[in-house]
Amino acid sequence: MNISLQRKKGSQSLPDLSKALPEKGLKRSDSTVKLDALPEFLADNEFLLDGHRPELNSIPECVKSAFFLHTETCNIWTHFAGCVGVVILAIHYLLTESQNWHQSLSFAVFFAGAFICMGCSTVYHTLICHSEPYARFWAKMDYCGIVVLIVASFAPWVHFGFYCDSSNLKLFYLGSAFLCGMAAMFVVAADRFRGGEYRVLRAVVFIVLGLTGLGPGLHYIFSHDMWPHFYFYSWLIIMAVLYISGGIIYAVRIPERLWPGKFDIWCQSHQILHICVMLGVLTCYHGASKLAHYRIEVLNECPDI
Repeated sequence: MNISLQRKKGSQSLPDLSKALPEKGLKRSDSTVKLDALPEFLADNEFLLDGHRPELNSIPECVKSAFFLHTETCNIWTHFAGCVGVVILAIHYLLTESQNWHQSLSFAVFFAGAFICMGCSTVYHTLICHSEPYARFWAKMDYCGIVVLIVASFAPWVHFGFYCDSSNLKLFYLGSAFLCGMAAMFVVAADRFRGGEYRVLRAVVFIVLGLTGLGPGLHYIFSHDMWPHFYFYSWLIIMAVLYISGGIIYAVRIPERLWPGKFDIWCQSHQILHICVMLGVLTCYHGASKLAHYRIEVLNECPDI
């Protein structure tokens, strides 16, 4: 009996560790804070007032945070879903639709670019709250992923747009896109342009890089029978409108700029950008696959030149 009493007293004297841990500064992945409690590197959008993750300093905690509602939850899952969708689409197209190796290669480049873009975005939005070095590194990867997607989108369009033309012409346009992409990557990944005050500059760089596709597009339309080829390139125009619209919305931060605190979790500008990117990828794929089908199945062979 004395032994049981001693055990009972001993159990009552044990400290409550669950209450002691938060006092030592441990942060949980399911806890959110207001904007004014964030370190400067996480306070990127002054119009999102609440629902932010604090600095976690733990990769497992960052990953766990993806399963709780906060300002980045939708950003994480939209592009994660996009990654899964691209993999499924790539497997389907390359195994069932592709007719030859160069068709497979041109579309594989596009699918890889889309996967890299949305994959880097998913990791960035997941790990941004780890620490400032992580946020800085993965922000660069996120920007570079956008450049990779834009440049990779050129591959099927240039290949099938100039399917019967000289290989040198295709190499010229693809090489030009690659060089423009490298220049854009140098700008958006530079430390001096890292801050939020350069957000508009980064958006302009992405838009200008995308608009370089007007060169081969206009060349193709005016050097071939305009119809039905304009139909295929109308999908490219729709893709450009989606990307540019998303970039502008991201740069000016609409709608949260108009109603601060009302879009902390849902429908903020960055989420709209993600949706525009996903729709742009689908539009690019649809138009390019239709063009490839027309070149290979309908025309069947190149005319003698």
